[in-house]
Amino acid sequence: MLVRGDATLFRHVTFAVLAVVVLAPVGLIAYQSFLSGPFFDVTSRFGLDAYSFVFADPDFWKALRNTTVFAFGMVAVAVPLGAMLAFLLTRTDLAGRRWLEPVVLMPMFLSAIVLGFGYTVSIGPSGFVSLAVKKLIGFVPWDIYGLPGLIVIAGLSHVPHVYLYASSAMKNLPADLEEAARTVGATVWQVAWHVT
Repeated sequence: MLVRGDATLFRHVTFAVLAVVVLAPVGLIAYQSFLSGPFFDVTSRFGLDAYSFVFADPDFWKALRNTTVFAFGMVAVAVPLGAMLAFLLTRTDLAGRRWLEPVVLMPMFLSAIVLGFGYTVSIGPSGFVSLAVKKLIGFVPWDIYGLPGLIVIAGLSHVPHVYLYASSAMKNLPADLEEAARTVGATVWQVAWHVT
């Protein structure tokens, strides 16, 4: 049986071991980034050659720009949708919300490969939705293989994560704040935007 001091010591030792196990590979990568060759090569010297090589490469800057656009675009898709779904499913009496929540969380339980295959089969160039739209209007108005298509698909895949964060915060919000705002004349949309 552990006494209080032993339990604290055990926690600290466990944390230290975990920190070493997690940070050792990161430290090795950081150390390697300042070497002129592999870390196991005795002729390797410290320097900034690797950084000057990477920062001088125009492909690096193109990749950085694409990554930044992708990240901000994904957030611009996921956050409004996840927050709106969290509001609708936790703060309103929406019909069917008990079965809608598992549907919203479904992408978290599916492999990214399965999701990617599903998007390709449904809205890819020869997907069944794309073919139906092409038959209806004569062309497919989207391209899932370009940066905008990837942003939308990644954003939709991360909606459940935003939903979980936002819904847990909204579930802890006392309902009397919303009721007080309604009693002083706030509309539903004002309550949703300013209070909730």
